[in-house]
Amino acid sequence: AACAPDATGYYQPPIADPLPKRLTAEFVPFSYEARFATDRAELDVAERERLERFLDGLPPPTGAVVRIVGHADERLGRVYNADLAARRARSVAAVFAGRGYRDIEITTVAFGEAVPREGGSDEERWRRSRRVEVLVQVPMITLPSCPDWSAPSDEAAGNEPLSQLGCATALNLAATIANPADLVAGRALGPANGEREAAAVERYRTDEVKKLLDGKEYKANKK
Repeated sequence: AACAPDATGYYQPPIADPLPKRLTAEFVPFSYEARFATDRAELDVAERERLERFLDGLPPPTGAVVRIVGHADERLGRVYNADLAARRARSVAAVFAGRGYRDIEITTVAFGEAVPREGGSDEERWRRSRRVEVLVQVPMITLPSCPDWSAPSDEAAGNEPLSQLGCATALNLAATIANPADLVAGRALGPANGEREAAAVERYRTDEVKKLLDGKEYKANKK
């Protein structure tokens, strides 16, 4: 017994985070405000370039949700201002469409003069109210801390979970997901695309299904 190794050396303290590694997904908001000249619904050159720089700095837009809200100052009348604000919102939406957001859900709203930037009636307050507010929510994935070698992998006498548990699953899921928004909230159920499904059945019946590559074919194609 005196020559035996210290038994305590075979046991590791409990791992701080025993749960499997998991990625997290959430919508991250990005906001922007565009300004307009009096009675104008088009962005001037400087404002358009500023908006384009904002869009170019965002993460990939796949799965993004965009809300564009148009405003006007209190002059020119309530009905006219509502229409002017709507045209301003559409003008900004057109820039989004030309910057890779054509297939993205974009909602435009017009408040006209109903929601001024701040109270008061002078040139500076009117200038601040002539605006379009933009909110872009982009789904983003946060990867777990992998690889995690915080605990020895060859000694687990206490039967605790390995520190690497779940790493491969989480990283592979992040690498293969087409739309990160699907990890935030699942899509609503709806009818399938009948034409697409019928085409798949037809390919199967006519033996036109693409064959899986074996190891040799895969390496040859890689070359």
